[in-house]
Parts: sequence; C-alpha cells; structure tokens
Amino acid sequence: MTQLDLSVLNLVKDSFVAPELQEHFADLLYQTCLQDGEEAYLYLLFEHKSYPEPWIAFQLLRYLVRIWEQTIKQGPVDHLPPIVPIVVYHGVREWRIDQRFQGLFVERPALMKYIPDFRYQLCDLSDYSDEEIIGETLLRVTLLVMKHIYDGDLGARLPGIMSLLRELIQARSSLEYLEVVLRYLSTAAPELDPEEVRHVVEESYYREIEVVPGSMADTWLKQGRAQGVLENARESVIDVLEARFVNVPASITDVINDMDDLSQLKKLHKRAATVVSLTEFKQVLKNVHNNHTD
Repeated sequence: MTQLDLSVLNLVKDSFVAPELQEHFADLLYQTCLQDGEEAYLYLLFEHKSYPEPWIAFQLLRYLVRIWEQTIKQGPVDHLPPIVPIVVYHGVREWRIDQRFQGLFVERPALMKYIPDFRYQLCDLSDYSDEEIIGETLLRVTLLVMKHIYDGDLGARLPGIMSLLRELIQARSSLEYLEVVLRYLSTAAPELDPEEVRHVVEESYYREIEVVPGSMADTWLKQGRAQGVLENARESVIDVLEARFVNVPASITDVINDMDDLSQLKKLHKRAATVVSLTEFKQVLKNVHNNHTD
C-alpha cells in the first residue's frame, strides 16, 4: 500500500457487482497512481451480510477481470494496471476465510503454479474502536452505522453517531445524507423503535426539522420499514441454509426472495434449521409456495 499515491483518488462511477448480488454487496472503484506515476486502482467491496462470504475471492476475481476488460476497451495498453482489492466487512461473525484466491482450492503443490493467485485486504470494522474510525464526517457516520447495525445497543449509540452530522448542517446536500442514513436504518435495522429514532434526529441533527407524522424524516423512517422486515426475513432463511449447506442453488434463493408472506418466511426459517438436506428443504419450499398460491 505504501507504493500507492493516495493523494490522487478519482472515483470511477461504474459498479462491477452483478445485479443479482447487489442486495448483499456494494462497491467503489478508485483510480489512483503508484509512487512512480503509473496508473493503478483501489477496488472496495462492501460485504453487507451478517456472516463471512466463503466465495468472496472468486467474486472478486470476476470483478477484477471486468475492470481490466474495461481498461483494454478504453484504448491500447502495454500492460494491465495493478488493482488492490479491499473487502470492508461489518458482520457479526469472525472472518476466518482464507484471503488468498488459491485458498479456494485443495493444496496440490504440483498444480498450484497453474492456478491464478491474489489476495485481498480485509477491513473488518469490528477490529476498530469508534475512536479509531476517522476521516471525513460522512465516511465516519457511514462506517459507524455499518459497524453497529447488528448491535443490540444501536439505539443508544445513535445520538453520538447522528451528532456528527452537525458538521454538515451548512452543506446543501446535508438533507440527502440524512435521508440515506434513515433509509439504511429503516431497512437494515427494522427492530429500532421509530419514536426513538425520531427523537434522536430531532435532538441531535436538525432542530428546524420537526419529526412529526407526515414530515420528511417521518416519511423516510416509514418508507422501507415493511420492506425491510421482509428482506431481513428472507435473508435469515438463506443465511441458515448457506451456513449449513454452503452452496444454495438459485432455484431456492430466487423463490425465497420472491416471497412476501412474513408468516411463511418464519416457518421456512425454522425448517431451514432442521431439514437434513437441500433436497428436503426444496420440497418444503415447494409445498409452502403451492399453498401460498392456491
């Protein structure tokens, strides 16, 4: 990392995450330079699941190839620019996955030289105290919310986090920042008490915004809450299946992600923890789906 000139960071607007994965991943690509002036890239992938992703290195390889393909399409190049992939993780479980691409393969010394290899830099937010998370105000707010989104005491931490936004009170885009934070909270942390969040916003952020029924902030808090509950229920079912069986086919996850009956999803969550195989769960899912559509 010392070879990178971090004083030069230009955001590339393209996203390289496949549409079907955008519910769980977000990414940022920065164009930068090496200390000798050669072009390079920093690729940040944000992991939004509550548990480590076993196939993250494979997904990263696909994204890196897409970036290099884009480089080639833009004009003649003598060589490809180096890319430093960084995974930002904020889940509950400890990340114990090998950070090398070759970690996805059985170690066979005679064959390893034929297998591509790279490693990604892991940034696990749980490794940092709140005081160690520094930088621009919006970045600090974003990382702190991500770090504590699964904490049982997130509500108690919100006043301190939201008070940071006071620094943006004069900025024309500050309302947009508040909207983004509230939308994320209402979707990712539906267990938060809406009245508690309204109070925090009113006391810690903008006193000139009355957080009352029908106000902007009130609307932002309500939007996405019902959808957020469903999304969390769907993800909980898939989380259990992936934790038990690792590779869950799209034929199962697609059906789960299309379900909008919370009671059925709760039943599926229990069955996901007790079935002995994915074949058995597939039959359970089929029965539930058929009963729901009858």
